[in-house]
Amino acid sequence: MPELLNGQNNLALIYNNGEGLSDTLSLDVFVSDELSVMDFYNYPNPMKSETSFIFNLSGSVAPENFKIKIYTISGRLIKTIETPVSIGSNNIPWDGRDEDGDYIANGTYIYKLITEDEIDYVTLTQSW
Repeated sequence: MPELLNGQNNLALIYNNGEGLSDTLSLDVFVSDELSVMDFYNYPNPMKSETSFIFNLSGSVAPENFKIKIYTISGRLIKTIETPVSIGSNNIPWDGRDEDGDYIANGTYIYKLITEDEIDYVTLTQSW
């Protein structure tokens, strides 16, 4: 396990089979102790009956409090999803049902990610 510094890091994996054949894989990795959310979106978008909320979470410890709130375009809250998340890549599925268990109608919706730990608070808003 390499020790990585906060910020952008480049990792290189060099393979050599001992017979003169070699290959290199290079990866850029961002490291941060601060709680942050990157690449937040839902897929598929637009959705038919279900979707997944996808994002990357950075920080030193996974937050204890995490929610995705889904609103109609008029601002009415129709669903709150609370689930554990982890540092790194996350994929949270949603079956397309509101709090009453009914499938939502086609249209535009707003979703808001809210997460917090003991130090930081992050909120992001998107629509589909």
